[in-house]
Amino acid sequence: MTAALRLEDLSLGQNLPTLPAVALHVLRLVQDPDATIQDLTTVLGRDPALAAKILQMSNSPLFSRGGGAITSLERAAAMLGFRAVKVIALGFSLQREMPTQGERAGLDLTEFWHRSLVNAVISRLLARNIGSRLVEEAFLAGLLADLGKLVLAQSATEAYGPLVSASGGWPTIPQEREAFGFDSSDVTVALLASWGLPELFSESLHHAIRFQDLPNEITGESRELTGIVRLALRTVRVLFDEDKGAAMEELSEDARTFYGFDAAHVSALMEQVDLGVAETAAVMDLKLPPGVSYQNILEAARLQMATVGLDVAVSLRNEQERAEEFRARASTDVLTGLANRAAFDDFLSQQAHARVRGGLAKSLGVAIIDIDFFKQVNDTHGHPAGDAVLRTVGAVIARATRTNELAARYGGEEFALIAPAVDPAEMRIACERIRLAISSAETTLPDGKVVKVTASAGAACVQVLKDPAERSVLLERADQLLYTAKRGGRNRVEVDLRQAL
Repeated sequence: MTAALRLEDLSLGQNLPTLPAVALHVLRLVQDPDATIQDLTTVLGRDPALAAKILQMSNSPLFSRGGGAITSLERAAAMLGFRAVKVIALGFSLQREMPTQGERAGLDLTEFWHRSLVNAVISRLLARNIGSRLVEEAFLAGLLADLGKLVLAQSATEAYGPLVSASGGWPTIPQEREAFGFDSSDVTVALLASWGLPELFSESLHHAIRFQDLPNEITGESRELTGIVRLALRTVRVLFDEDKGAAMEELSEDARTFYGFDAAHVSALMEQVDLGVAETAAVMDLKLPPGVSYQNILEAARLQMATVGLDVAVSLRNEQERAEEFRARASTDVLTGLANRAAFDDFLSQQAHARVRGGLAKSLGVAIIDIDFFKQVNDTHGHPAGDAVLRTVGAVIARATRTNELAARYGGEEFALIAPAVDPAEMRIACERIRLAISSAETTLPDGKVVKVTASAGAACVQVLKDPAERSVLLERADQLLYTAKRGGRNRVEVDLRQAL
């Protein structure tokens, strides 16, 4: 441990710009329960550059709701809302006081702000996807999460520079703690406290790094924002760390554990990062590294996960084998090997929650698939023959289902498909793929006879749900379309072209 640097020795006020006047006014309004949006626009109007940024943001795809260009600060504030305007104003006024180009103590400022922007955008996307009211607070918390590194680079150049160099340009939290006995998140918290930012931010950023030690008494908005920032920081590691495979595993585990997000949901979120980062960088006058593709980075992370060492994979499998076996039994239909109704309901519930307040590029699709004239199979050949047909159809559907989709036995001779990221045309293709596969398959019955069956399907999609409970309406719509397919002659697919309930 290096004794040359102590947290209490950092003279933040002398080595960093003081909080700008507009930010001080905004902070007072943030903490005043009687403040109005008119009060806020009056303060912002005194700073033409900041007012222009608010207008620019209100017209960007990230916030714009259509209806023509917004040209007045009052209209921008009315459209964005009080919470959004005050947080955006605070973030921009703080950011413009910081250096954005060159380097400090070897810390590349372009990379620093690139990471900060990605973290802010992902935090905002996550907040929207879980239905949080802290959408703009999440943006600001993400933007400021790594601010302590810039503080150390500016205030303790001689001590921090060698660590930056030794770490390849971006010291990790454990490396900082080993070197100094504290880390950059401690510095961030100290700085925000000295600036008088609401405790919500400093508390959430402190615990996002120490999530495993999160006290039970931390509840409500602080716990919620802590979880959002933690997952955003995990996502940033996937995009920037050298060991992307390990970072992707940690992200996937946390996303699944805390929010029920599967790999497809995580990928859908990542697809939106490109636009969000580019738009925000333009508004904040920040330069991004040329030619960055977050999708290519994500694919590299997946590849690293797939090629993880066999010894690690075997070790993990041995440790988890029994627990996974019990989980599989509880969520699998014994006859067909597909997911059972309980697993289907759980997965649909997760996806419905993700659709509240929108934010995902594609829709959630649900299909109900029913074997045509199945009763005749049982009546003619007996129930063992019917079971054989169900096993064949289950195997066919499993082979025709893509990795991000969930196929389940819905009940009796009915099956169901959940596609987390589709449009109606893609949903039709998925159902037709399954229909054709079923009609081509043969089943050898217990008596040696060979039969073939067909199936009909109804499917519907939705992009945004007002309430997760509306998933029942989506199911009803798919079920109605199934009966339309039956009445239309069977062995056919009917898909609702609408993407709203």
